[in-house]
Amino acid sequence: MPNDARSGASQRAALHLRALAQLGPVDLVCLIADPGEEIPPPLRHLVASVTIEPRRAELDRWRSFVADTSRLRKLKTALFDLGPAELHSLDPAESAAAAARIGGGGHDLAFGFKLAGAAWIEQVERSADAPFGRKVADFDDFASEFRDNARRRRQEGPLTRLVDQVHTRRVRHLETRLLRQWSAVILCSANDADAVHRLAPSAKRPDIVPNAVPLRDPLPLAGAADMPGKPVRLLFIGLLSYEPNRDAVRWFISDILPALRNLTPPLDFIVDIAGRHDNGALAALCQPHAEVNFLGEVDRIEDAYAPADIVIVPLRQGSGTRLKILEAFTLGRPVVSTAKGVEGIDAQDGRDLLIADTPQAFAKAIATLAADPAGRTQMAEQAWAVVKEKYALNAVAEREAAILGRPHDRN
Repeated sequence: MPNDARSGASQRAALHLRALAQLGPVDLVCLIADPGEEIPPPLRHLVASVTIEPRRAELDRWRSFVADTSRLRKLKTALFDLGPAELHSLDPAESAAAAARIGGGGHDLAFGFKLAGAAWIEQVERSADAPFGRKVADFDDFASEFRDNARRRRQEGPLTRLVDQVHTRRVRHLETRLLRQWSAVILCSANDADAVHRLAPSAKRPDIVPNAVPLRDPLPLAGAADMPGKPVRLLFIGLLSYEPNRDAVRWFISDILPALRNLTPPLDFIVDIAGRHDNGALAALCQPHAEVNFLGEVDRIEDAYAPADIVIVPLRQGSGTRLKILEAFTLGRPVVSTAKGVEGIDAQDGRDLLIADTPQAFAKAIATLAADPAGRTQMAEQAWAVVKEKYALNAVAEREAAILGRPHDRN
């Protein structure tokens, strides 16, 4: 569901909605929504209709798969009956019902957010009375590469690895088809565009629409005036069901936290971990460490950022551009990030943020900012200027609307 105050995916969906609404009335179809969730009032006027499309048949197949006690039947089901989660598989009755609900097709533009949205459009179009007009997909994350990286990190048995390989091929097949056949494909960053283009070198290159955030008045830096004698407050914030964020927290606890403790001279610090949808594992991981304060979900992101002196982004995986960095920039907080975390954002190390890729370097970068209140303020001001120039929400939405409104021809 598009929402400027929720996860990175919800914020990117809200960006797309703003761009599409500049072209004409938008019928919004949500494939994933929390129970009772509605489009928030600031965005409601941008849509003509909202439909929630649950995957009832696919969810039933997954429940049956989980409950099955036969390994051979589970393998058969996974290989032949269960599609990858990214592809949002519909049965024929669901496709026909969805086509009827949205008026039988015939829309001027069909926009698929993530591969699930694009897969839904393809399936529903086959059941529609009239085809959709132009079709545009936003890959958001580069799903097949993400799957490959995750598979290489996991220690699984041969049957699980086989299912992973088959599902990854299906995801890559859809990505390749969209690149070759759809009017346009959008990605968050030039790095992702280069990687995706290798799937179909003869196809038109993807368009780049970076993540964007609303420009805000920066929050005051709480500790800048009287830092001596006060612990420096660090913040990590993100959707905690998202594996790159979970990995970042685990790496911070296992490697960066000991490096912070071993700094000379010693650093007095507190770390806040904030975000939605932890399954309890990260909270348990943080609990034994006196310096780590697990906040979980916060009502307003400003409540998490207000006491923070430095935002940390110890990401080691993922793709796209990290909204958490742009969010920190626009709220006036200096950032220490890995190179992977800042990938795709046009920001300069040492001026707009600090980049560090080893636990010792990460801890040292935090200590450098902690010891320099004036430097933190200056860095935050420069980072805010980066957002204003390149990642302000309304400006990026206008640029995307120009991409969506132009004639597209992939033939």
